[in-house]
Amino acid sequence: MSAQENPPVKRPNYFLWTSLLVGLMAVTAVVNPTLLTGTIAAVSKFFYLKFDWLIMWLPLAAFGVGLAVALSPRFGNIRLGGKDARPEYSFLSWMNMLFTAGIGVGIVFFGPIEALWHYFHSPIGVQAAGLTEYQKVENAMSLALHVWGIPAWSLYMIAGLVMAYFTYQHKTECTPAAPLQYAFSRKKWAKPLGIIVTGMA
Repeated sequence: MSAQENPPVKRPNYFLWTSLLVGLMAVTAVVNPTLLTGTIAAVSKFFYLKFDWLIMWLPLAAFGVGLAVALSPRFGNIRLGGKDARPEYSFLSWMNMLFTAGIGVGIVFFGPIEALWHYFHSPIGVQAAGLTEYQKVENAMSLALHVWGIPAWSLYMIAGLVMAYFTYQHKTECTPAAPLQYAFSRKKWAKPLGIIVTGMA
């Protein structure tokens, strides 16, 4: 089939409108940094106060889903890329790359600060009444490990697994929107939502 019979699909110009968004934030940061930091802090506080239960349970739910898929005879034995596909790197190399690209850098810069933040700002930290100092420190470390430990990896795993499955098994583009647009290709809302998802990512 020639290129004329099967023309390339026109892709949205993600760079144009995402660069406008990033540019607007950059200009705001220079002109009025207090406004930007205050807005980010207010939005973060809103989510922490209203959706703290979601922040705690979503990673655990992702871990449960990943465990169920891994142990499932039907889904756990799917070889990405086909039956004859073989890994390009060893298991140890993959783990090193995943750790470095995922949370390795974050831990280096923010690991100690995370526990201290929970200790000083969490309701079960330094402000907690009736708890010993050891319990306050233990609570802070537990929250820090929840954010940087297996629960955080589980969120990365769900996103990566979905993208990898559709990329290798259904030959879609390796983008955040591809699984959504492929699975719901007959829905009118799939394409615009996919554009938003990719732009935000």
